[in-house]
Amino acid sequence: AQTYIQLQLSVDLTLAIEMQLCQEVIVVPSDRLTLVPNMPAQVLGLISHRSVVFWVIDLPQLFGLGFLEPSLQEYQIAILRSLDEVPLGIAVGAVKGVTRFSPDQILSPIGVVDPGLIPYLRGIVPKPSGNILVLDAEKILALTE
Repeated sequence: AQTYIQLQLSVDLTLAIEMQLCQEVIVVPSDRLTLVPNMPAQVLGLISHRSVVFWVIDLPQLFGLGFLEPSLQEYQIAILRSLDEVPLGIAVGAVKGVTRFSPDQILSPIGVVDPGLIPYLRGIVPKPSGNILVLDAEKILALTE
């Protein structure tokens, strides 16, 4: 089984990202983000962390699920990174912890989730508490190119 970090996007939507593509999870005060004018609505801004500057996106907004609460005093950010890429921060409602499942448990998301989400997903894992959407982190990282 592979290890995934679970992220809460909304009350009824949980995502999972492969642990190997998630560099770390940080909680930062909202004033640490530098706003950049004329950027798409899903771009929260730039942040400097460990001497590296990178973009932070509002993942619920990217997926058309509404904005993260604008009055948040702090953001929970998962930092995605593949080998030679600049990191990308994805801000989420909450980080729920770690889960494990095998690749054969990942099923097609077609017909189960909103069609707008499908390009960003590897699939879904059905659970009694609700489906976990398995994010294709490489597709999210490609947004910064």
